[in-house]
Amino acid sequence: MSTFEQKHVDALGKNRERLSEGVPEREEIRDLLLGLDDEIPPNPFPSTRVLGLNLYRHWSGEHRTALWFPNPHNNYRVNEIYLRYGKSQAEIRSFRDVIPPAVDEPPDLGGFPAHIHLAIGLCADGFFYQLVIGPKAWLDLNNFCEVLKGSEGTRIASALSSLDEDYVIWWGKTEATIRDFESPHEFAKLLQNPQAGAMAGRDYLVIRKNVSAVGSITVTTKSIENEIRRMYPVFNAVALRIPPA
Repeated sequence: MSTFEQKHVDALGKNRERLSEGVPEREEIRDLLLGLDDEIPPNPFPSTRVLGLNLYRHWSGEHRTALWFPNPHNNYRVNEIYLRYGKSQAEIRSFRDVIPPAVDEPPDLGGFPAHIHLAIGLCADGFFYQLVIGPKAWLDLNNFCEVLKGSEGTRIASALSSLDEDYVIWWGKTEATIRDFESPHEFAKLLQNPQAGAMAGRDYLVIRKNVSAVGSITVTTKSIENEIRRMYPVFNAVALRIPPA
């Protein structure tokens, strides 16, 4: 169990997110998150198969959380710090030789951000749980569309629907819930034909639950385990485990 105080939330606000020094609360946030992660079986890091699922912590101790200091990888902006769970190191490394569709893009699909993952942590609005398909995770995005259109579409739509109403889909400037779509095909259509300026390869597809902080917020390991188990069926169906032939 970890308690995040108002000072931790404030440290991620707009007036401090780009500061390179003088924000000791960032390391405190990271330590609190790592303390929660250490309590999730199997532990301690770097044991694999979180909760016995086909889900893994980042293999680097430094990158168990997102960066907690301004860096080119976070656009010199620290507005959230979070734990990350995704594919195994071996799975991710197997994608190193896959060539991205854009000729000016480096072939960097052997890195964690280029794959769907779960992110759980603190932001300027409170605590959050989310599924993330980043701009470089185009293979998983394509697979998501195929799954929604195929025989598994109904099952995945049901898994999405079982999440709290607090889970919101963000895709570019589009904000929706799974209940806004009449069928899995309709959701796939949105992903393949983005609206409101969303663009595959540029924008993040996020399915996220925010828990607002009022003064302070206490997060238990049990709550994290519950949300991981609820998000996992979607993650597992969408995650492309083997590079395309």
